Amino acid sequence: AKIVILMAIPSASEKYALVLNSGSSSIKYGVFELKKENEVNAKSVLSGQVEKIGKSVEGGQLFTVKNEETGKKDIKKVEASDHAAALECIATVLKEKGFESGMDVVGHRVVHGGADFSEPALVNEKTLACIEKNVPLAPLHNPPALLGLRSAMTKFSSCPHVAVFDTAFHASMPPESFTYAIPYQLYEKYSIRRYGFHGTSYAYVSQQVIKSYPNIRSMIICHLGNGASMCCIKDGKCLDTTMGLTPLDGLMMGTRSGDIDAGLHIFLHRELGKSPAEIDTILNKQSGLIGLSGISSDMREVLAAAESGNARAILARKVYIERIRKYLGAYLIKLRGKCGAIVFTAGVGENDSDLRAQVCSGLETFGISLDSSRNYAKSDSILHDIGSATSVLKILVAATNEEQAIALHSASLANLFL
Repeated sequence: AKIVILMAIPSASEKYALVLNSGSSSIKYGVFELKKENEVNAKSVLSGQVEKIGKSVEGGQLFTVKNEETGKKDIKKVEASDHAAALECIATVLKEKGFESGMDVVGHRVVHGGADFSEPALVNEKTLACIEKNVPLAPLHNPPALLGLRSAMTKFSSCPHVAVFDTAFHASMPPESFTYAIPYQLYEKYSIRRYGFHGTSYAYVSQQVIKSYPNIRSMIICHLGNGASMCCIKDGKCLDTTMGLTPLDGLMMGTRSGDIDAGLHIFLHRELGKSPAEIDTILNKQSGLIGLSGISSDMREVLAAAESGNARAILARKVYIERIRKYLGAYLIKLRGKCGAIVFTAGVGENDSDLRAQVCSGLETFGISLDSSRNYAKSDSILHDIGSATSVLKILVAATNEEQAIALHSASLANLFL
């Protein structure tokens, strides 16, 4: 059965961007309407995903289609044996929704650009070769991104394709921030260094802050979702970030450990007989909130358990918050006290009022003072100020939108509005 979602038929004067996020067994997609007034704006009109691509699933793979204008969501089963088949399903739905002429640009999220990309790039053979070269730095993320890119370039061959890299925003880090204290030849030969991730989110959120508060150009952003990191921004550029060579470093996360003693790998192998693959699974998929609480990788469930008195859930929350405060202190020092704002974003950062209160607790000496009523008040605005009248630093909650940012980057690089 076909999915039928009534939508306005696009006019010839409108521009549209398709945003794709290709995982190993899924493709998330979004369609954005692009319009230029004083500046280019992107409005989400359609979104969804194809799940369990290539998996043996009774009845086929799950295909979600959501009309962002009405909120109506439909789910059906489709045959998607590979990424090309999944994109065929997406293209069919786009045609059914009236996008007969196709997309004007396709933007792709790519996790790791290594040292090759400091900004988004038009996709060509050279771009693809660089992404492939960086596969050893992101073996779980870059291969499916390449699959998605190549399949999409075949399916949507009449429009430009743009790669937007999670690592690009952090390319401004100075060597003292990105260099590891290991034999220098390992950096020279294998590019082993700190890269950082969530860069698309940091670029988007920092731009929103600067747009609303032009006098604030240095800030500390806490991107707290299932994956979590922090970024120290000076004069609008990344000075330092918590994630490293891979997304495992830094803050405690939903299933990732964050900072650990590197000697733990040796201990797990030598004393417990764990293989490299098993160690990777332990630290990336069985640690963090799920590892400490034993309950869930979802902070909402951990919070509920903590509020009911579960000791391990309480400990998990404390460790999570203490890690944020540790980096907050370090980054305030890196900015030499010249920090204009502390910004909370992503799922946990935007919705966990109690966590924000605990992160900011007792920091009045540093000019950080939360207003309790503002902190616990609901807000639909892109930026919500939760600082008290006496707070020297702005304390902001920001709604991030990485897909919209990718759409805007893609429109700009494809010169759609020249």
